[in-house]
Amino acid sequence: MRNFLEIYLICLITCAIIVVFFGAILQNFWMFVAVIALVLAAGVTAFFEQESRLEALEQKVKNLEGEE
Repeated sequence: MRNFLEIYLICLITCAIIVVFFGAILQNFWMFVAVIALVLAAGVTAFFEQESRLEALEQKVKNLEGEE
């Protein structure tokens, strides 16, 4: 139960901070666009990283299958 309360408190504080910054961001259109672009870039980068790691793993599996 203590872990849940710690996580809940962290989430509550994070949400409060996001609400404060989101209110300020909405007043500036270009800042809003920059934040959306940052989130999209992080998502796309993570996707491509996973794809390259998957390809490397497939190559390792092929190499191991070839050794047998």
